[in-house]
Amino acid sequence: MRRGLIDFNPPGRGRTSKERPIIPISGRLMTFLRLAKQRGTDLGTVIEYRGEPIGDIKHGFTSACARAGLADVTPHTLRHTAASWMAQSGVPFPVIARYLGHADSRTTETIYSHHAPGYLAGAINALDRRTR
Repeated sequence: MRRGLIDFNPPGRGRTSKERPIIPISGRLMTFLRLAKQRGTDLGTVIEYRGEPIGDIKHGFTSACARAGLADVTPHTLRHTAASWMAQSGVPFPVIARYLGHADSRTTETIYSHHAPGYLAGAINALDRRTR
């Protein structure tokens, strides 16, 4: 928390070709983490159930989705939504790729370019300038 970063590579796990990024904690999440810490929660493990760390969130996530009436939603759906929102807001693809842990930003561009309405604006502006 002091550095404002989340390391998705668990302690003791060696780095593999499947990149697990270290990313900044968003301001909104940091607010909730600080509140949890003020309540005395040890933030070594952020997600717990009955005082024990959660090793796998799939069952709890599936249950929460069912209670909310959401079908076909997975943790990956949240990751995809975050990346789509970044693309829609004009975040450069290399930055989104770094956030997601993609080794090559071309992968990110291929998947998310249709979410970036201004993605080709520079190309169109160049053509408009040439025809004047």
